[in-house]
Amino acid sequence: MADQNKEWYTIQELVELFGSTYAKVRSAVFNFKNTGDITARDNPRDARIVEIHRDSIQKIKQAVGA
Repeated sequence: MADQNKEWYTIQELVELFGSTYAKVRSAVFNFKNTGDITARDNPRDARIVEIHRDSIQKIKQAVGA
């Protein structure tokens, strides 16, 4: 699964971890982010990149059926 030393993951990294599509993971991330159900933030250097906290990964994994 996820690297226990890593705290924040991008959507692309989750796509690779789950073997899912980018659209499916992105949709789940944004739905949960908008409702406050996961911990996510904009990348401090590039606001186009959303980073998801490792504690939220399991919820996203379940949502995309991975």
